[in-house]
Amino acid sequence: MLQHQWFGPFRRSITEILDEDAELAVIGIMSGVKDEEMKPFWRLNEREICDADKAFILKIMKLDPRDRPKAKELLQDEWFTERSERSVGWYSKEEWLEIHKK
Repeated sequence: MLQHQWFGPFRRSITEILDEDAELAVIGIMSGVKDEEMKPFWRLNEREICDADKAFILKIMKLDPRDRPKAKELLQDEWFTERSERSVGWYSKEEWLEIHKK
Protein backbone atom coordinates (compact mmCIF):
# COMPACT_ATOMS: atom_id res chain seq x y z
CA MET A 1 0.00 0.00 0.00
CA LEU A 2 2.80 2.43 0.90
CA GLN A 3 4.68 1.74 -2.31
CA HIS A 4 1.55 2.68 -4.25
CA GLN A 5 1.05 5.74 -2.04
CA TRP A 6 4.60 7.05 -2.69
CA PHE A 7 5.39 5.71 -6.15
CA GLY A 8 1.98 5.01 -7.71
CA PRO A 9 -0.36 4.80 -9.28
CA PHE A 10 0.07 1.48 -11.03
CA ARG A 11 -0.04 1.79 -14.80
CA ARG A 12 -2.95 0.07 -16.50
CA SER A 13 -0.51 -2.11 -18.45
CA ILE A 14 0.51 -3.90 -15.23
CA THR A 15 -2.45 -6.21 -15.83
CA GLU A 16 -0.52 -7.73 -18.76
CA ILE A 17 1.81 -9.51 -16.32
CA LEU A 18 -0.52 -10.22 -13.38
CA ASP A 19 -2.62 -13.27 -12.71
CA GLU A 20 -6.23 -12.77 -11.63
CA ASP A 21 -5.49 -12.80 -7.88
CA ALA A 22 -2.66 -10.29 -8.20
CA GLU A 23 -4.82 -8.07 -10.38
CA LEU A 24 -7.54 -8.05 -7.71
CA ALA A 25 -4.91 -7.19 -5.09
CA VAL A 26 -3.68 -4.23 -7.16
CA ILE A 27 -7.24 -3.00 -7.63
CA GLY A 28 -7.77 -3.28 -3.87
CA ILE A 29 -4.56 -1.37 -3.13
CA MET A 30 -5.41 1.40 -5.58
CA SER A 31 -8.95 1.77 -4.29
CA GLY A 32 -7.72 1.75 -0.68
CA VAL A 33 -5.69 4.95 -1.05
CA LYS A 34 -7.58 8.18 -1.62
CA ASP A 35 -6.12 10.77 -3.97
CA GLU A 36 -5.45 13.16 -1.09
CA GLU A 37 -3.44 10.42 0.68
CA MET A 38 -1.03 10.04 -2.24
CA LYS A 39 2.46 11.35 -1.42
CA PRO A 40 4.33 11.45 -4.72
CA PHE A 41 8.00 10.83 -3.99
CA TRP A 42 9.04 12.84 -7.06
CA ARG A 43 7.61 15.95 -5.39
CA LEU A 44 10.09 15.87 -2.49
CA ASN A 45 12.50 18.78 -2.64
CA GLU A 46 16.26 19.10 -2.21
CA ARG A 47 15.81 19.93 1.46
CA GLU A 48 14.21 16.51 2.08
CA ILE A 49 16.42 14.38 -0.18
CA CYS A 50 19.21 15.34 -2.55
CA ASP A 51 18.30 15.24 -6.24
CA ALA A 52 20.83 12.49 -7.05
CA ASP A 53 19.39 10.18 -4.39
CA LYS A 54 15.84 10.96 -5.45
CA ALA A 55 16.59 10.23 -9.11
CA PHE A 56 18.19 6.90 -8.22
CA ILE A 57 15.34 5.84 -5.92
CA LEU A 58 12.78 6.75 -8.57
CA LYS A 59 14.59 4.45 -11.03
CA ILE A 60 14.49 1.44 -8.73
CA MET A 61 11.00 1.93 -7.25
CA LYS A 62 8.95 1.75 -10.43
CA LEU A 63 5.82 -0.27 -9.68
CA ASP A 64 5.97 -2.24 -12.92
CA PRO A 65 9.08 -4.46 -12.81
CA ARG A 66 9.41 -4.18 -16.60
CA ASP A 67 10.17 -0.47 -16.15
CA ARG A 68 12.96 -1.02 -13.59
CA PRO A 69 16.60 -1.13 -14.66
CA LYS A 70 18.44 -4.43 -14.36
CA ALA A 71 20.93 -4.74 -11.49
CA LYS A 72 23.83 -4.61 -13.96
CA GLU A 73 22.48 -1.32 -15.35
CA LEU A 74 22.06 0.12 -11.85
CA LEU A 75 25.65 -0.71 -10.95
CA GLN A 76 26.74 1.48 -13.86
CA ASP A 77 24.59 4.38 -12.67
CA GLU A 78 26.48 7.56 -11.80
CA TRP A 79 24.97 7.31 -8.31
CA PHE A 80 27.32 4.35 -7.65
CA THR A 81 30.26 5.44 -9.72
CA GLU A 82 30.25 9.01 -8.35
CA ARG A 83 31.00 10.49 -11.75
CA SER A 84 28.90 13.44 -10.70
CA GLU A 85 29.32 15.91 -7.86
CA ARG A 86 25.62 15.41 -7.18
CA SER A 87 26.32 11.88 -5.98
CA VAL A 88 28.36 13.00 -2.96
CA GLY A 89 25.38 14.66 -1.32
CA TRP A 90 25.46 18.13 0.14
CA TYR A 91 29.20 18.59 -0.33
CA SER A 92 31.28 19.33 -3.37
CA LYS A 93 33.57 16.48 -4.35
CA GLU A 94 36.55 18.41 -2.94
CA GLU A 95 34.80 18.98 0.40
CA TRP A 96 33.81 15.31 0.55
CA LEU A 97 37.39 14.17 -0.03
CA GLU A 98 38.68 16.62 2.58
CA ILE A 99 36.19 15.38 5.19
CA HIS A 100 37.14 11.76 4.60
CA LYS A 101 40.91 12.43 4.77
CA LYS A 102 40.66 13.02 8.49
